Amino acid sequence: MNYIFNFSVLFISFCNCLFSYEKIGCSGASKAQENKENAEPKLIAQFQTQKVIKDDVYNFYSIILQNFNINPNEKFMLCTRNCVGELNEIGEVFQNVKGENIILFPNKKYSLLKTYLFFVGGMCLGESMDIILTNKDNSKCISTHLVNHPIEATNGSGQKISIELRSLDGSLYECIGEGFNPKEEIKIESFSNESPVILTFINANEQGRFSFFVIPNNERNCDGLGFITSTRQSGDALTVKYYWGKKYIKRVKASSMKALLENNPNNHDMFHY
Repeated sequence: MNYIFNFSVLFISFCNCLFSYEKIGCSGASKAQENKENAEPKLIAQFQTQKVIKDDVYNFYSIILQNFNINPNEKFMLCTRNCVGELNEIGEVFQNVKGENIILFPNKKYSLLKTYLFFVGGMCLGESMDIILTNKDNSKCISTHLVNHPIEATNGSGQKISIELRSLDGSLYECIGEGFNPKEEIKIESFSNESPVILTFINANEQGRFSFFVIPNNERNCDGLGFITSTRQSGDALTVKYYWGKKYIKRVKASSMKALLENNPNNHDMFHY
């Protein structure tokens, strides 16, 4: 594990993330491998629509299960997990006598899984959540990773960098790169507020992916605006910008919660962090 210290930012490069992500397929994959991937069980949070409430955008999602069967005698728990691993129960999922998947909520109300609709609010830019469906002993578990308002930059060649919040106080972020060549060396530059530019190099893994943590730390500010740029040896560069800090997080959460209490669109279930 490599550490590069500076007055403003700490970079930590690592091979295996604490959080799980969908693997990036290599070009030239065989048809058999492609068919196998298509047959794998999947939980999908399908975007449906959005609504703006007092300058905040709320996205509506439905839950879709693919290649995942719930037997009549099985019971599952549907829950969310925030960016620091805290779980929030949505309800119990089981199959009724008609063979339909049902969600039973803690308030004893229920809904068909295929018609269940929820919206996500109170999430900062780059804040993520996982939606998880698991049985009691976790022997059968399926999940999907959702970033409600992603911070990302892409180009026409398939490369992408994004940044995700990894703490509840805006002090830790993770930068993720995808679509690069295996083992490719990438130059990383980071800048936050009036702090000096941080320069380091990182290598993509065999799947053309890299990731590292960013910890903004400026003694003069409780929040700020940061920039991260990745540059390939060819000179192609991608830049993302992100807001950080306790004041920023508190401001977003307070404003969003007030709007939610005043306007719950169509009384849908809401997830607010």
